[in-house]
Amino acid sequence: MSQVALHAETAEREHMEQQECVEACPGSRSTSAGFSRSTSFSDDADGLGLFEGNLASVEVKPWETGRFAMVAKVQDAPRNSGRVLRMRDELDGSHVAVKEMPNGWVGESHEAFTAMHPRETERPWVDIACMALLVRENFPYACGFRGVFRDAEFTRVVTAYAPDGDLYAWCAASAEDVAPGPAREHMARPLLA
Repeated sequence: MSQVALHAETAEREHMEQQECVEACPGSRSTSAGFSRSTSFSDDADGLGLFEGNLASVEVKPWETGRFAMVAKVQDAPRNSGRVLRMRDELDGSHVAVKEMPNGWVGESHEAFTAMHPRETERPWVDIACMALLVRENFPYACGFRGVFRDAEFTRVVTAYAPDGDLYAWCAASAEDVAPGPAREHMARPLLA
């Protein structure tokens, strides 16, 4: 299978998984963590009703030169020509993860991004809205969201640094070791409770 075909197949699978996740969350109910899901779903094509208010109200702050000091590059993000950096927030000395994406790719808003990349499965403004919603609802198991910052070249999403990596990396590594099925579900259960 060619790289292009493999990428297209992976992108389609990721899109279907995102849609399944959105469809699995309708209505208002509480999760085991006590997080109350909103009932504000709309009938929009993206299935973004839960995040509507958050998409519109995300504050993008100016990138403060000197506030964040480079520690190390964590990884490249080739799908969006960006990268993930480990930096130190000079305001409090804490380490943060910074996802740095070119402004020309991420656009000014979800609507602008969708117009530029209608078939893209990575949706940065939706990810940002999800984080903002989790913060607003005081969800206890999300990495601390520090904000969205922009300068003339890049948009940067800043969160608390997770030294063991993100959930996607964990899932990808686990997929190599454990085939889908009950054993992998058992491994993931503590993360999904």
